[in-house]
Amino acid sequence: MGLLGGTLAGLAGTAVFFASFWVVSKANHGHRIPWFFGRPVHFPRRVYAYRVVAVLLLLLSFRAWMDAIGTWSLLMFAVAVIPTAILNGHHNRQVALGN
Repeated sequence: MGLLGGTLAGLAGTAVFFASFWVVSKANHGHRIPWFFGRPVHFPRRVYAYRVVAVLLLLLSFRAWMDAIGTWSLLMFAVAVIPTAILNGHHNRQVALGN
């Protein structure tokens, strides 16, 4: 696959993971979304499919980068959730402010 393919798979996986959270965020307008444990009030079923695709893409990225940087490529998963964590914080802040 190569590093370019691994990078593209990682970016696509991050985008799909972000899109899955966007769907959850829109379904829970006015309700807080838990950070790590628990389920939000509304959880659309299609989110499961999005997350499976995201994890598969991130695993492809991990495999491609594994040859170049070894187990450090596991950091791809940590980097992939940063945009989603920012969206979660923004969503919960807006709920707390009543917007």
